[in-house]
Amino acid sequence: MFKARVKLAVLKELSKRSLSGYELITYLAGFSSRPSPGYMYPLLHDLEKKGFVLVKTSGRKKVYSITSKGTHFLASLEEKHGAFMASMIKQFAPISDKRELQRFYSVVKKMQSHKINIFRDMDALGEFKEAVFALYSSKVYEKKRNKMRLIISHASRELRELMKDD
Repeated sequence: MFKARVKLAVLKELSKRSLSGYELITYLAGFSSRPSPGYMYPLLHDLEKKGFVLVKTSGRKKVYSITSKGTHFLASLEEKHGAFMASMIKQFAPISDKRELQRFYSVVKKMQSHKINIFRDMDALGEFKEAVFALYSSKVYEKKRNKMRLIISHASRELRELMKDD
């Protein structure tokens, strides 16, 4: 999962601008965990070998840019991601009422439109998601539901307060 996410993020960023391997590592460090050079450079080499990226040498620095083949591959990855999200919505349909499903769809759309900023906090959001789903699937969910809702509401208010500070 990590490799697919990094590959998607690398191609997405290279579709916007050419970057060195170090610049990509620095950029991706904001997502969740910083990929090591031992991970990143073989990935970039593999993308080059498959014709998805082009490498130009400038002094000691290698600068990577996306090729048209890479752009098509990126589009197919994004299409698969969209299909995955649609299948998740379809899976939730039988257990959700229309209002819940619409809220979920709204969250997914917002995530897609803000994905660059969201990726930088994906580690914390992932932990939050895991904690919520763990509680949902536990035997104590019904007993702890009100407390969970209070925690989420409190966190939401605090986040809105952060926005007021700007």
